[in-house]
Parts: sequence; C-alpha cells; structure tokens
Amino acid sequence: MDPIEPFSFGRCKGLFGAFHPAGGVAPRRHGLLVAGPLLGESARAHLVLREVASRCARGGVDVLRFDFAGTGNSAGDAGARSPRRWAENIGEAADELLAVSGCETMTVLAVRFAAHLACSLTERPEVQRLVMWDPLLSGAQWHESLCASRDTLPDRLRQLVADDDFEYEGHVVPQGFVDELLHCAAPDTIRATTTAVLSEGSAPRETLSALLDDVEAITVDCQWDGYSSSVIFNTALIELLCSQVQ
Repeated sequence: MDPIEPFSFGRCKGLFGAFHPAGGVAPRRHGLLVAGPLLGESARAHLVLREVASRCARGGVDVLRFDFAGTGNSAGDAGARSPRRWAENIGEAADELLAVSGCETMTVLAVRFAAHLACSLTERPEVQRLVMWDPLLSGAQWHESLCASRDTLPDRLRQLVADDDFEYEGHVVPQGFVDELLHCAAPDTIRATTTAVLSEGSAPRETLSALLDDVEAITVDCQWDGYSSSVIFNTALIELLCSQVQ
C-alpha cells in the first residue's frame, strides 16, 4: 500500500493534509499540490484525486492533498466557509508542500471552483504549471452551478432548501457567502503554463482557449450538478490527469 501521512497544518493547525511522499528510484525536487472541489462536489472527486496522488508519488513526485477550512476533515463550522478564507488556505497549502517535501517547484492540480482560487498561486515563481479539471474560473459560474443543482432535487427536498440562499446540497454557508462569491471575477491572465481538462458537458473549450495554453477534452460525464452521490472514478480521466501533472 502506498504510504500516506495525514497531518494538520496552517493557521491554528486547522487544515487537514494528506502527504504522499515521493517513491521510485529517483525522486524529483518537484511537488504536486492537489486542490479538490468544494462542498458536495468534493466527495465525488475524492477517489480520482487520491489515485492521481498515489500514482504521481510512485513516479517520484511529492504530493499534498488538503481540505479547505470548514470542509472535509479540516476544522471549522459553516462560518469558516468563505472564498476569501479558501484563497488563503490554498496559499498555506503551497507553503506547506514546500516545507514538508523540500521541493523547489510545483504543479498545482485544481478542480472546479478551486481552479479560480489557484490562479493567484501562479504569481509565485515556484508554481511552474497549473492543471485545471473542469474549471469554474469565476464565482458566478460556480454559483450558477450550485443553483442548478437545486433544480434536480426530489420534490420532498426542494421544498426544504430551494428558497434558502444559504444551503447548497445540505452544506450550510454563512450569510454574505453569495455576495462574496459573486465578487470573485475570472482572472485576466494566468502566469504559468496552464492546461484545462474538460469532461463531457463541461464548459466549451472556446471559452477557455483565449486564457489557457492548452485544453484537453475527454468523454466522461462527471455529474457535478444535481443531488447525487455519484462517485467519479474513470481510468482514462485518471491517466490523462497524471500525464498532465507529472
């Protein structure tokens, strides 16, 4: 079994991290930071991201996966869920990867709205590459997706949450979350080599081509929208992501 080292880090040691140390005969001085999707989308992508991390570690890359504040195994209640706070978290995670691994450069793999949060990291010289899986580059895009998910709720659940602006698929967010989210504009530029991996039904590549270096498409339905417990695990997708981040 591949070694995984769980630990806490960040402000007040409130963030949960899972470190996959590099294996192989020639570990590289290069790391991979994995920033998964948020709220209900997180559980769906967990198996893919864990497998990508394990494969990359076996290939000689130190990998850090982490949970944002108020999500997953990280500390914080609903009040900790904030785009501003999450943007700080991804910077803390990048610092932690450098510290725990000793790597000098890194690739960042970011999924859905985490791709927006990761764009600011490309200002850092050690971030050489950004790979985005089904990116949502503005808060408005993610908010639209979250609202669309409510339209697929069963009638018995729609009556409970459809008119509540502060709950998404059972995940409560603080007042002001929506306003803060809608002020998260898409970046004008990204200062690193950047690739987007788009699954079936994701944003069309022409909307990203002016901003990104490369766009890869793959035929797999990731079912991000809707009230569903579907877990994503697709071998072709995993292999494609691994080929981009290593």
